[in-house]
Amino acid sequence: MEYLCGKAIGNDVGISLMGVDPASFAKNPALQRLGGITRQYEALRHAKYFPESVKARLRVPGDEFTLDQSPDGKWQLRPARYAKHKVESLDDWTARWTMTNAFAAQPLRVRLEVLLSAEPYDATNAITVAGFTDAKEFPDRAQANGVKATLESSTNFVKAGAASGCVTATNSRPERAATWASLGKTFTPPLNLGGDRALGVWVHGDGQGEVLVEMESGSYLEFNSATDCKVFGPDGAFLQDVKIEGAAPILTAGANQLRFDCEPSPGVNPRVRITTITSGAPLAQ
Repeated sequence: MEYLCGKAIGNDVGISLMGVDPASFAKNPALQRLGGITRQYEALRHAKYFPESVKARLRVPGDEFTLDQSPDGKWQLRPARYAKHKVESLDDWTARWTMTNAFAAQPLRVRLEVLLSAEPYDATNAITVAGFTDAKEFPDRAQANGVKATLESSTNFVKAGAASGCVTATNSRPERAATWASLGKTFTPPLNLGGDRALGVWVHGDGQGEVLVEMESGSYLEFNSATDCKVFGPDGAFLQDVKIEGAAPILTAGANQLRFDCEPSPGVNPRVRITTITSGAPLAQ
């Protein structure tokens, strides 16, 4: 939202949240937070608070900024970066990654969103969507011109069940753009997955190991400092403050090695989306 509001100030155009009435606004905590951000930006735009030099910076496509107040109460804009990373499992490479801080050294700020995770494949209530024991299981096929894709049943690499599906695709065209292929199946009668909110699939290929793909939703934590750490629900409602022991880690300028760990419930593969937030010096006014 700050990206959009900043561009509105830079181009001196109005912005408003459409389709919102008092009743829906009162029931949606996330909308209330967005409304507060929009209101503050619009007030500053109408007041012509920032000079043209600042607005020129705000107009640059892709550049992000965040609004805060100086110790003497003046509003100021800082360049900001939001580096997103998804942890798929505590046991694979995604639990350790490199984050680059483009600004000066600063305390860590992070947003951590808990994602849904599929139950283990051998869970008693798991529903098999595709067993890959028969290559004819996916008769609905299409591909771009010059692309050829095949699907065969294979027992070379099996995560669960009796077989895996081996997909092979080739492209006879010189260019890579717009190359695609799809393989689908139609359930007759329809398969009711209304009570199952996550879909798990194991992929082996290109040296990347296994990946879980599912519908993502859940609560999130915002850590701004050791004294400002809050948990919000899926609807954006504030749930609780979190007490952090010790000081926040320091992100140095340049590359930083980060690692995520937690204590999951038995049989659960934790998945989180982590956004590391960094900012620079205020824009000169």
